Amino acid sequence: MTAERSTAEQAAAARVWYIAEPDVGTTRVAWRRAADYEAACGFALASCALTTVCAYPRSMFGPVLETVRRTHPRLLTADGPVPNPAYRDVLPAGLGNGPALPEPAGSPVLHIAGSVTLAEVAGIRARLAEALRDVPALVRTDFVAAVNEVLTNAYLHGIPPVDLTVWASAAWIEGRVTDRGRGFTDPLAGYVPESDGRRAHAGLWLVRQACDEFDTWRTPAGFTVRVATPVTADLRLYTAGR
Repeated sequence: MTAERSTAEQAAAARVWYIAEPDVGTTRVAWRRAADYEAACGFALASCALTTVCAYPRSMFGPVLETVRRTHPRLLTADGPVPNPAYRDVLPAGLGNGPALPEPAGSPVLHIAGSVTLAEVAGIRARLAEALRDVPALVRTDFVAAVNEVLTNAYLHGIPPVDLTVWASAAWIEGRVTDRGRGFTDPLAGYVPESDGRRAHAGLWLVRQACDEFDTWRTPAGFTVRVATPVTADLRLYTAGR
């Protein structure tokens, strides 16, 4: 026995081990989001002293399982961790910008087209809060904050005019912001907070914290950011709909 631990022992003791059983959902949209999440995690956490064990069932939907194999450098076997031959140290081409998603059923509760200046954000934010007045306060506050960040980025870094459309139901709210620019190209934008003061990326990180779903895509009309979040029964009960 020695009085001091070896460098390897100290490094091992300093690491955090995290065991997760991810829930990839039951829809193709959820599966795509789970695949994006796995692809981003390896890069966003690469500099951390963290070892993550992801427990996925072998019966998982094929495309998600394929992404899991591609984004994990090691596999945990009965003999311990082994190198994963399917691992690819690259981001999937689709991460960050996917195909346009179909619009929700029903008429939007708010549609604002052709906004051109950042000075209009305060008025749009007030109109959005009023349109969502029946949504529980906890959900409404986060959602309005997320849309505010997306709108601000569209004015500062996109190309006006900017359009906003919002749908709301008893169980879900969704908003889409479209400007005429090409959008951002960093596939990890919003997955980690930026430390260099870049307003666009900091805002997108806040958006991901405030909403359950965050998607982007390009069309001939411009660049669209979609944010959405559920309105769960427990939040309705907690805030009494206020």
